[in-house]
Amino acid sequence: MTSFSETFRSMWRSKFRIVNILLVIYLLLLAVTLGGQLWSDGWANLDFTSVSGGVGFGWGLVAFIWLTVQTERDYVSDTYRLFPATNATVYLAGLATTVVAFAYLAAIRLGILGLGLIFEHRDSGLGQMIHETTRHMGADEWHWAILVGLLLVALTITGWISITLIHFLVNVASAFLPNGRNRVVQVIIAIVVIGLLTLLNKWLGALQTQLMAHQALQTSLIYLLVIAVIGAAVEIWVNIYLLRRWVEARY
Repeated sequence: MTSFSETFRSMWRSKFRIVNILLVIYLLLLAVTLGGQLWSDGWANLDFTSVSGGVGFGWGLVAFIWLTVQTERDYVSDTYRLFPATNATVYLAGLATTVVAFAYLAAIRLGILGLGLIFEHRDSGLGQMIHETTRHMGADEWHWAILVGLLLVALTITGWISITLIHFLVNVASAFLPNGRNRVVQVIIAIVVIGLLTLLNKWLGALQTQLMAHQALQTSLIYLLVIAVIGAAVEIWVNIYLLRRWVEARY
């Protein structure tokens, strides 16, 4: 059987290409924007940090969607379903490559933003806000910020896992039900998903309000993090079971 590392390398190529395409577009937009600001305002008024942050706004969502589409295609592709590896290996390698690709993109963007903070000749815009915020943060604030970051990472990964679960359930329904009933099941799943997304959006909005007001206690954040991890683990088990027993290759 093919090992996890070999499966990972095979599934990584398409994700790596996607991220590199996004990075090239991002760097081109950044260069054009910086060139325009340099031409109009001059070197003394160049605000690299704000420009790099503004140009990359929404890039994470684009990467999330594109990587999600590629991952779901991989799970029902003959290329990987006929791969000499267990279904668990294929599923976990697909999830791992998605997470690593997204982290790779985020690391490059944060690195560019960090260079702007280090070498920028003046504090202005986004750079000034970051400097002022971090300068007054104590140990408790840093612990709180780390917990928030871990919670966001856990929710992002859980998002990919949940999308795969929905995809697999629709795939199972399509395989065993007539077209008429299959459409009914898909409509029901769509309604349930919309309802869950609405509840999630309300919960995230309430959480954001608490975070902005620093009302969320570290203990509450730890509980949320534990719940997210346990929920993700359960969904991973269900996804592997569905992939092994019910989900068929489509192309």
